Amino acid sequence: MKPSALPPSKKNGWELQHVPISLRNETMCHTAVTKVGAALRFVPDDLKTKCLCLTALRQDGTALEYVPEPLLNCETLCLAAVSQNGEALWFLPDVYKNQAICIAAVRKTKRVLEFVPEPLQREVIRFVQGV
Repeated sequence: MKPSALPPSKKNGWELQHVPISLRNETMCHTAVTKVGAALRFVPDDLKTKCLCLTALRQDGTALEYVPEPLLNCETLCLAAVSQNGEALWFLPDVYKNQAICIAAVRKTKRVLEFVPEPLQREVIRFVQGV
């Protein structure tokens, strides 16, 4: 096998974008997002499971941008994302933001307070400040 033809698991996660979609499989995609969480953007939606998304989000929280809408209601995924990178809160629609997720995000990255829905801001500030 020529070096340029190596599967993503032998190089880095970004190589997944060069593999034809019809040839991408669960193992290949898992290896790619383990190396580079943002490679989730190149994973076909039918292969995006909670487990695969969680692996990606633990590596790069901002990969939340590529998590399919139906999986965004999983608090575990959202907490993993904002715990890895508070700025992941930006990619989460307000309907899925709750107190625990917002507190975790703001503890990680204070400047994301602006992405906390207004009704939650007061409580989040109290928890983060330890008041």
